[in-house]
Amino acid sequence: MKIDECTEISHMTLLALSSELPRSNWRRVLIDGKAYDPIPVMDMGERYVAVEGHHDLTGKEIRFE
Repeated sequence: MKIDECTEISHMTLLALSSELPRSNWRRVLIDGKAYDPIPVMDMGERYVAVEGHHDLTGKEIRFE
């Protein structure tokens, strides 16, 4: 799955994904081999997740673990 767009909001980066979030139990995301703790995003749909900090991750692959 790819990250289509990144938006910095407050202390985090909102990631718009190329498809819906997996329904499996996952507790972190891996982007370029780096692990991030996800921040749930309510009312944005099934294609969004956020991570702590400001990052430009557009176009990168994301994995869920």
